[in-house]
Amino acid sequence: MRVKFITLGCKTNQAESNKIASDLEVHGFQITDGECDVCVINTCAVTGVAERKSRHEVSKIARKYPQAKIIVVGCGIQKESGQFERLPNVVKTFGANKDEIVGYIVKELSDSSLCEQVTTSRENSSHKLTNVRTKTYIKIQDGCDNFCSFCIVPHLRGRSKCRTVEEIIAEIKEVNPKEIVLTGINLTAYRDGVKDLGDLCVVVNRLGISFEISSLYINIITPEFIEKLRACRNFKPNFHLSLQSGSDEILKKMNRHYTSSQFEKAVKLIRDNWVDTRISVDVIVGFPTESDKDFQETYDFCEKMRFDHIHIFPYSIRDGTTAASMPQVHSNIIKERASKLKKLTKI
Repeated sequence: MRVKFITLGCKTNQAESNKIASDLEVHGFQITDGECDVCVINTCAVTGVAERKSRHEVSKIARKYPQAKIIVVGCGIQKESGQFERLPNVVKTFGANKDEIVGYIVKELSDSSLCEQVTTSRENSSHKLTNVRTKTYIKIQDGCDNFCSFCIVPHLRGRSKCRTVEEIIAEIKEVNPKEIVLTGINLTAYRDGVKDLGDLCVVVNRLGISFEISSLYINIITPEFIEKLRACRNFKPNFHLSLQSGSDEILKKMNRHYTSSQFEKAVKLIRDNWVDTRISVDVIVGFPTESDKDFQETYDFCEKMRFDHIHIFPYSIRDGTTAASMPQVHSNIIKERASKLKKLTKI
């Protein structure tokens, strides 16, 4: 039986899709990029645009592969399952309970005449899943406790939850990847007892596999953390930092617990330790109450910092967040500001 995956949104979604696909391969399913019998669509709801794109993908797959059974999973379902359940060919939805997807497909959708036979048992210690991707995303953490005023994610994924170092290392060894990206919703919250993200990186480094870290909140960029990463020969110093705004007034309203000056010091600490580092950032344009002065401060800050890339997110109202009740910036102004900031991006 052929299973196709479409993954939208964050790298954590990608890691989750990869894990589900790997587990299905063990049960004899064929993972495909083309014609399929089952399509799993991993949705995103971080913005209104992302949510609409998720619905569009479901409708597109139903038209392109009318015979396929569609399973919709992820944050879009967690936010409002009904918007997907009524779409064509959708047979099942999963929100936060993604661990149940493999069992459902095996028990409810599997046709033994279509499944390939697995010649090597799962218990065979020599069995390793073949990794054909350049990078393999390994989820080490889920959820968030920060509750930034614009963000719906903590309401969808819940509080921070971390996997143990042993679980993470076991998955890496099973997948046997060429390159790893450690990912999560809030990586800086990673803890396994007394071990933090830096300690995990030291353990991962011992595997001899090249690895990166996905998006970081700057509170973790300390001399101690940098020292641990410097000791990791297999670490690739590409940093993606969550800036969101260069205006201290807007950062405060966003419930971000740092200032632009503190952010600048964190970037300097990174650049002082790696000459060849690459730093990209996320920036939200048009956050409620953002004035021309606030935006100009963001523009000037980004220009001064010379980031390698700026991921620009036009603000999208999310019901249930604090920012949804704040005075909103007109959409035309948001578009103009996003266009202006885009000129600073290098790629």
